[in-house]
Amino acid sequence: MKQQLKISLTLAVVCAIAAASLAAVNQVTQKAIAINSIKELQESLKIVYPIADRFELEEMPVQEVSSDSKSHDFTIIDQYQAYQGDRKIGKVYRVSSKGYGGQIVLLIAISTQTNTMVGMRVLEHQETPGLGSEITSSHFQEQFHDKPLSDSFELNRDIQALSGATISSRAVIRACQGVLTELGKEADQ
Repeated sequence: MKQQLKISLTLAVVCAIAAASLAAVNQVTQKAIAINSIKELQESLKIVYPIADRFELEEMPVQEVSSDSKSHDFTIIDQYQAYQGDRKIGKVYRVSSKGYGGQIVLLIAISTQTNTMVGMRVLEHQETPGLGSEITSSHFQEQFHDKPLSDSFELNRDIQALSGATISSRAVIRACQGVLTELGKEADQ
């Protein structure tokens, strides 16, 4: 019995030391992870809107949550104003759309001067490797470059779907259509 108690206490002490060590490492690395995350986002903003000099995060108005089921398939996370010098040239939206494997997070850049989509980039996804993950490929993403906002962004009409990854392709299209809807709301205000 004493042997069992001794082993249990030893195990409890080792577990406590391991937990404390993990907590300390988390505290030390958490700040570095946040800094790297911000840096990656800034680099991605520059990639989707290369002529912009800087980006400013815009305050987003509180929006009513719709009761329809599609409202959970698309979310605007952040909205950035793109500047060239002191001149506003467009917007970049960081959005989330429900794909086959989970949420897909994208950046969608819009020129408010030419009314075109400047670019699109997938930041995060859990889509199937070799199928849905092809939404990150240049041949898929290039379809969105310089695309007029007047297009309907319909799958297999304006945008060619990825073979075997229709749900992933639709998720990206839904994000683009959601951004266009949001731009329409802003224009009406």
